[in-house]
Amino acid sequence: ITVCFWFKCSPSIINMLCEYTDNTNINNGLYVDINEFSKGQIILASLGNNGYNLVETNLKAYNDGKWHHFAGVIDRRINNSEQQFIYIDGVPDYSIRSGYGKINTSNFPANHAMYIGSRATTSFKYVGLMDDFQFYTKALSIENIRRIMIGMHPL
Repeated sequence: ITVCFWFKCSPSIINMLCEYTDNTNINNGLYVDINEFSKGQIILASLGNNGYNLVETNLKAYNDGKWHHFAGVIDRRINNSEQQFIYIDGVPDYSIRSGYGKINTSNFPANHAMYIGSRATTSFKYVGLMDDFQFYTKALSIENIRRIMIGMHPL
């Protein structure tokens, strides 16, 4: 699964960039937010009935009021386990925060709704700008993410 978009914001409290879920408890889904644990850092979280996984951007703050390209990738092809990656402006920027288990991607996207700028529960409203939101049901390579970032289609 890959989700990517351009964003520009300067919030100091938690803001939900997007959430993809089958219910308001995000029992099987993912979300992307900013400022959840560290000021300006972005979280990519995948959640399922069997656990959760979180990755966050490293030390740089992205609530700087400048445009940035975000790409979050969840890839289950690597060692038969869930791997998550964050790319900001076409560059890998992530570290594992915590987690265990796998999300159930077998029913993506049929039973899910995408919420852009808030959670399914309407909390943590995003304050900022977003553009060119794209969602793929497969894990894209860094080369394809960079193609999308410059306005081309993935191969």
